[in-house]
Amino acid sequence: MRKIGFLLVLSALVIALAACGGSKDSGSASPSPTQTQTPADTQAPDTGAAGGGDAVNAEEAQSVYQSNCMACHAADLSGGMGPALKDIGARLSQDQIAGIITNGQGRMPGFSGRLSEDQVNNLAAWLATQKG
Repeated sequence: MRKIGFLLVLSALVIALAACGGSKDSGSASPSPTQTQTPADTQAPDTGAAGGGDAVNAEEAQSVYQSNCMACHAADLSGGMGPALKDIGARLSQDQIAGIITNGQGRMPGFSGRLSEDQVNNLAAWLATQKG
């Protein structure tokens, strides 16, 4: 009986880690219908200053988010396995957000080997516009 319980816990852990790990491919496959729905309150303008002053390509940032972050943070940034990001820009600077994306934090893995520096910076700039 103990062995079955251990296997169930181990299976749940493997599934959780796989879901939060994202994908090395930043969007070459067609997104599912739920991935293409982006609430209006999470969209940022395609250009403009955000946190560190970098221009934001919202479409690219949302694509990277959908491919790598949505499984843990939800399509509408409301959180789930990971924390809510709806107000992340009110709590952290663009540089702090980029550091977390790159290096990870807590249960979140770092994405330094999966995302380019440009992708990390653009995603961080977009997330920095999310003020709640």
